[in-house]
Amino acid sequence: MSLFASRMTMRAEVRRNTAAADGHGNAGKPDWQLVQDAVPCYVWSKIRQRVVDGRLNAEVEEIGVVFRAGADVLAFDRIEQIKDRRGRVLFAGPFDVLTGTEKSDGRGIDHLAFKLRRIA
Repeated sequence: MSLFASRMTMRAEVRRNTAAADGHGNAGKPDWQLVQDAVPCYVWSKIRQRVVDGRLNAEVEEIGVVFRAGADVLAFDRIEQIKDRRGRVLFAGPFDVLTGTEKSDGRGIDHLAFKLRRIA
């Protein structure tokens, strides 16, 4: 059993953009279709800080997520929300799924790790 398997106590609603390019190769209006509505995962907030300068006043948060190996989640997907097993929303989204990596516990690939960006 993976180190993370017992920690996959959250569920992600994963969507993928299925919009086709127009006749000129330009991206069409995004069409986010449901891929899976309860993908087991574990999410945490690494950094949360307020950035204030002359023109900018924003809150920046770095969020990490892990899924079991083989989960149908890709970079550039969107996560609408993260819930617990009982369906309570823990992290309201949407979130863009950024870069991801396959991770190993020494015996083979056992989970996928991604960074998330909250969409405001």
